[in-house]
Amino acid sequence: MPNRLSPAAFLPARVLLVLLGLLAATGSAEAATLPPFTPDGRMLIAAEAGVIRVYKDGSLQPQAALDISAKVCSDSERGLMSVAVDPAFTSNRFIYVYYTFKKLGCQYASNGETLLPVNRVSRFVLGDNDLVDPASESVLVDNI
Repeated sequence: MPNRLSPAAFLPARVLLVLLGLLAATGSAEAATLPPFTPDGRMLIAAEAGVIRVYKDGSLQPQAALDISAKVCSDSERGLMSVAVDPAFTSNRFIYVYYTFKKLGCQYASNGETLLPVNRVSRFVLGDNDLVDPASESVLVDNI
């Protein structure tokens, strides 16, 4: 099997500066997750607060591709933890998002109350316009 390098090995310095800028904007090195790439070369940058941005053609797109921050509990070790691109992305446009959902609230203590958030894995569709329609969400695994 040939040795394969990830696209991240070839990131230009300006992409790294964008990533560092996102880290600075969020105030924490833990607030950004590792970016996956679509087959057409777009980099998806996820922030713990519940926002996914697209970097393509040498620049960060001005509008967030997906903003689900209103339903993400992003305190402590919670939040939008990862984003992945479907292996058949070219034909189905699916991306997968693992995040902490504010099911009924966002409490710290695990005291048996029903207001605790839950983790979930959802599938979304990323359009050619670099935007994700939040209504395209299909919850695959819930109440983790």
